[in-house]
Amino acid sequence: TLKKASKLCGVKEKDIQKAADTIGLSKGFISMWAMGLNQSVIGTDKNVSLLNLSLITGQVGKPGSGPFSLTGQPNAMGGREVGGMANLLAVHKDLQNEEHRREVAQFWGVDKISEKPGLTATEMFDALESGKLKAVWIACTNPLVSLPNTHRIERAMKNAKFVVVQEISHKSDTVDYADLVLPAAAWLEKEGTMTNSERRISYLPKEINAPGEARPDVEIFCDFAKRMGFRGFNYNSASEIYDEYASMTKGTNIDVSFLNYERLKNEGTFQWPVPEYRHIGTPRLFEDKKFYTPSQKAQFNVPSTIENRSVKPNDDFPLILTTGRVRDQWHTMTKTGKVSRLKTHYPKPVLEIHPVDAYLNKIKDGNITEIKSNNGVVRVRAKITDTIKKGVVFLPMHWGKQLQNDLNRANNLTNTH
Repeated sequence: TLKKASKLCGVKEKDIQKAADTIGLSKGFISMWAMGLNQSVIGTDKNVSLLNLSLITGQVGKPGSGPFSLTGQPNAMGGREVGGMANLLAVHKDLQNEEHRREVAQFWGVDKISEKPGLTATEMFDALESGKLKAVWIACTNPLVSLPNTHRIERAMKNAKFVVVQEISHKSDTVDYADLVLPAAAWLEKEGTMTNSERRISYLPKEINAPGEARPDVEIFCDFAKRMGFRGFNYNSASEIYDEYASMTKGTNIDVSFLNYERLKNEGTFQWPVPEYRHIGTPRLFEDKKFYTPSQKAQFNVPSTIENRSVKPNDDFPLILTTGRVRDQWHTMTKTGKVSRLKTHYPKPVLEIHPVDAYLNKIKDGNITEIKSNNGVVRVRAKITDTIKKGVVFLPMHWGKQLQNDLNRANNLTNTH
């Protein structure tokens, strides 16, 4: 009910009603959300509900409408397109779909593809801690700062028999746990493409040579695969890899089989699909109201439960912690943390807390404040502000260990479940 939703969310009934009226009566409705919606215990249900809202109001496939996910990485969509998730195959094919597995196996020239999904990021570290997984190869990420429950991640890394870290920066906290560090090339030092949140593919040229022994990630992976005796990794350039991927998309919903490096270099960016030679790209999907389902009708995905499985406040832990980003820093600060000017606005992590909560806990603005959960402790200065809701506190997630002090890390407090 509206009354129950109001109490649960801490939002006035009249404000919920006003939002519903605005969305329902508007000619256009665009929803934009970022990682705060995604990276939570019930993030999938939140996303599904928001997508359903666009469908039920008919705000899909026309100007000024549609859901727009602002993901945590510029190339997050590009990563999914090529199968960069434990349960995905390339070209948005589903590992659990037998026909999709057969199609990919036929394209790659192998007998079959295992139906068993790999481990997710958090499952990998559970397996390392238990001893089920013996070794880990980490590239393009810094889990010792970015993943929840950092102390558990540390235990998992210490328990690993062998750790490879492929990095462009020695400032990554994860490098400290590596048995082998492979120096990688940065974005200006390698060629490739990326796809942003509006399905727009951009060509990224190599402008400078990588320093020392640093090499592009894909060269490292291919060389390793060849030395292990695997076939199918004899690529001479990044464009050959892209061409194989583009060929695999032919006839699919993300068809870019007629979009090659030359077009990207000479004509600029394109929004997929690009299914014909002279095709200029597709600015908007579903204008014909035909969806990617057997019936071509939209399907509503209803969450299996409306139970919020997040940890509830109690007498021992009465406040709700939210973590996130601040304007000037990028993720775990391995690059932006080197730029002095970016530290002038938000030089150190602080706990943002409502004046009432500060008063009840005898906290004054600027006080060094200890924040505890069942998982760990953080100790930073308090910033009293009425821009945050009573009962909620905020910590930025960017900071890792500093001078062997880990009390800046917001993820000391968080959990994966």
